[in-house]
Amino acid sequence: ALVTTHGPFAAAIGHSVGAAALGVALRRGARLGRVVLIGAPASLSEHAQDFARLLGITPSIRDAMRRRLERRYGVRFDEIDRIEELAHVRVPALFVHDRGDDEVSYEHALRLQARMPGARLITTYGFGHRRLLREPTVVRAIVDFVAGDVEGLPAELPVLPRPAPMF
Repeated sequence: ALVTTHGPFAAAIGHSVGAAALGVALRRGARLGRVVLIGAPASLSEHAQDFARLLGITPSIRDAMRRRLERRYGVRFDEIDRIEELAHVRVPALFVHDRGDDEVSYEHALRLQARMPGARLITTYGFGHRRLLREPTVVRAIVDFVAGDVEGLPAELPVLPRPAPMF
């Protein structure tokens, strides 16, 4: 809706479930110059199960929450989870995901990146699901990507010397 009413946009950045929503928009044809997906779940159904488990929510409450969200937003979780459709998206994409993310596991980033042709992944260490949003080196890398400066983008942050020192 934003692209239709306020676009076109040179780029869009989404975090967590917002990144999943951005993936749906891309699959539905939203035209964007570049896209950054931070801590994105590859499956909203899996993410809801993990989230419920983390908070001690019973399966029946979790399922009621899912049904309510689906009614409210008019989209089924199954539709959001069709990441194989990302293979048809032709937009420069950057995934940023922390290896130790305890809310959306790093494996989700690997699954998403594998579906998007030419997508890049920056793996972070020690920033978790939210702190990476405030980490200056991560923000700088995202700004560089959005500006089109992809040559110096690191594959990992923080960048450690090889071999990394043992403390």
